[in-house]
Amino acid sequence: MKHPSLDKMLEINIGRNAMLDAEYNPITGVGSLIERKLLTYSSRGRDYSFNAPVPMFDEPVIQDIVKHGSLENVIEKYNELIKKNPEAGTEVPLSDAAIIQFEKELIELRIKHDFEFHCATNIKVPNYDSEDMVPFILNLPQRQLVKEFEEQRLAEIPIREIIDKARQWGGSTVTQIYMNWIQLYHRERWNMAICTAVNTQAGHIRNMFERTINNYPAMLGKFTIKNYQGFDNVKLIPERDCQIAIGSSEKPDTLRTFNIFMAHLSEVSTWGSTLKKSASALVQSLRGSVKDVPYSMIVLESTAKGIGNLFHKEWMNAIKKKSGYRAFFVPWFNIPMYRRKIEDYEAFYKTLNSAYLSDGTELWFLWECGATLEGINWYIHKKTSENMDDVTMMQEFPSTWEESFIASGRPAFNPLHIKSAEKNCRDPQFKGILTADSTTGKGSFNNIIFTGQPEGDLWIWEMPDIKT
Repeated sequence: MKHPSLDKMLEINIGRNAMLDAEYNPITGVGSLIERKLLTYSSRGRDYSFNAPVPMFDEPVIQDIVKHGSLENVIEKYNELIKKNPEAGTEVPLSDAAIIQFEKELIELRIKHDFEFHCATNIKVPNYDSEDMVPFILNLPQRQLVKEFEEQRLAEIPIREIIDKARQWGGSTVTQIYMNWIQLYHRERWNMAICTAVNTQAGHIRNMFERTINNYPAMLGKFTIKNYQGFDNVKLIPERDCQIAIGSSEKPDTLRTFNIFMAHLSEVSTWGSTLKKSASALVQSLRGSVKDVPYSMIVLESTAKGIGNLFHKEWMNAIKKKSGYRAFFVPWFNIPMYRRKIEDYEAFYKTLNSAYLSDGTELWFLWECGATLEGINWYIHKKTSENMDDVTMMQEFPSTWEESFIASGRPAFNPLHIKSAEKNCRDPQFKGILTADSTTGKGSFNNIIFTGQPEGDLWIWEMPDIKT
């Protein structure tokens, strides 16, 4: 295979780094991935300008601001209409207090339309390097996921997403805060269920919601959170009449008793089965409880734990568009921190031409996937400095979703060889089950019949020859 010249690679590399380093400011709207338009106006002698989500311009008050240019002018035009038609409302005094109230209402309107602005101004999360609470500024993968959510919400279709969570980039956090944003600003009596793998994870999530609601800015209206009817695992936001039920696959009973519109099922590939119900049956039960209406949400999220399990099957259905779910994966090279400076690009170019993975795959594969040169340099350094083999790197830092599945779990065969062999794979011709006169004993060999079923555990690539 012919590889690009160094000059061509450097040209492409500039663009890839620019994407990772692109300016992002949720206050001005710069760097957001959702569609926006510039909104400019003045208020109390000051000029304001930011990129607002396009749907915000459908609001009548925004149309008035665009038309008249300042909040004062909007109030004056409103009062002129009231003078002509007193029955239409009451005049608003053109005072600082009235303008300040107008500004507050405008902020609330933006929060309703602009999730990223809401996160930056109203939500605080623990700092990555300390226990300090800092504004929740979405990173690049989080913004990419929010774009997926918003496309579905604005299209007024049920939001359905499956996330292959290969890295710790905050997918669970942004999903849960997005669901809470829908509760606070879009839907009343819109209950949410969150199911984790173990009880300790559920406790962390409860604390996160309590911290978020209790620290919400008072100027935007006070929200409170409390236990619902004595259930510690079910929280209530009384001002919105919304419940947040939080449980685990270990103790899922509290999640089955509520009217649910949103469900976040976390680390589903690690859910254990109980005496009463299998993990897969619990997943089906929980998401089957969610109403199939606009603004409803179901998010299945997990790290990959091998192939053939429920999560892998759901992922493949999404990839093949056999379900209503969108598949979302973040490769390691889309996380900006995974880069390392290169001192000599010519020497590094020679390294690429001579470095291989253990199965003979060139490191050029990483470039072809979309990694920057600095990202590949980080990958090489990480692998050598921590003495990690190729399979471990694929497990911890997969470049593709295919890698994340074949390198996970406890594979009996070298994942790199599986990866190579998969190029020649094809879907089975038949899926189904075998039945007989009995499930045990001699009868199980009598009248054996194969019955086709899409979810059957017996897969047949080619029917056996029948000799007469």
